[in-house]
Amino acid sequence: MSSRDQAKRALGVLSIALIATLSFIGADAPAAGARIGARSAAHQQQSSSPPAQRPAQNTEPAARACPATLPEGLACVGGGSFVRGALDGLPDERPTATVFVETFLMDVHEVTNADYERCIEAGYCNRPIPFRGYMRPRQPKVGVSWYDAAAYCAVVGERLPTEMEFERAAGGPQSTRFPWGDEPQPCTHSVVETAAGKGCGRGATWDVMSTPVGHWGLYEISGNVWEWVQDWYSDSYASCGASCAGRNPRGLCDGASECPRARAQKVVRGGSWWYPIGRATSHARRGSGAPNRGPHRFGLRCARDLDAPSTAPVPVPSPGSRLGPPFHAMGRPH
Repeated sequence: MSSRDQAKRALGVLSIALIATLSFIGADAPAAGARIGARSAAHQQQSSSPPAQRPAQNTEPAARACPATLPEGLACVGGGSFVRGALDGLPDERPTATVFVETFLMDVHEVTNADYERCIEAGYCNRPIPFRGYMRPRQPKVGVSWYDAAAYCAVVGERLPTEMEFERAAGGPQSTRFPWGDEPQPCTHSVVETAAGKGCGRGATWDVMSTPVGHWGLYEISGNVWEWVQDWYSDSYASCGASCAGRNPRGLCDGASECPRARAQKVVRGGSWWYPIGRATSHARRGSGAPNRGPHRFGLRCARDLDAPSTAPVPVPSPGSRLGPPFHAMGRPH
């Protein structure tokens, strides 16, 4: 075969292949177009669809963690949100609302006679009315006014707890009715009035740390003595308004040094040996005149912010020491 014939034959083969290819493409064009159109439509649908919904962020404020080590005599009360008050409570315990308190430190037990006597001897604190049967060194100090209680806490580098801090301390992380749970356990867990009499039949307060420890490592935060707190008293949370709600509430008049609406009444919390167990719940509250020194049912315990300077264990001034201003310099009556 001549070279000319070979060239013609090769050209023929190429022509046949080209025709076959064009035929294949022409036959597949509708399917290919359909595929391209489908992808385009899907893209347009995806572009016009609303964006995927992201999970809602948790807006609840986070409380600070308790420190790894604590000063002796102090417990750490973990902060957080909880429901204040009780639906079935007395009028001054309603309405309920969610509040938040920051983590803080609190005295493990009520201030004792021995603690307070050292403050008196150092010249910082007033000597309250003595009550026979209530003067043992480990019994809680009684007969103190709100001013006496606030002054003592200031001298030892602490402060009175707010009312909501006290409720958090008593109710614990689950907001239980009592510091040990929801069931009343008078006398085994709380020094209150029972059928046996006042103070579970003893007729007086008990030494601190006589009953089992409750939430956060605190003793007798239910019963034994009513404890002064920082807040002015309101006859209901509704009348207190925004000052008793939200984050770290300070109570009526937002904790101002003067509050005519309170009629000179401050809040006491925790119940006492004089009253039955129903007045020793974590949400029970009552008001009393701030200058009132008479009752042998009122005592105190102190609290401290996490950032407060560290002081000695259960810090009380020794005789002759000058850890703070003398009592009369604090502007308190005496």
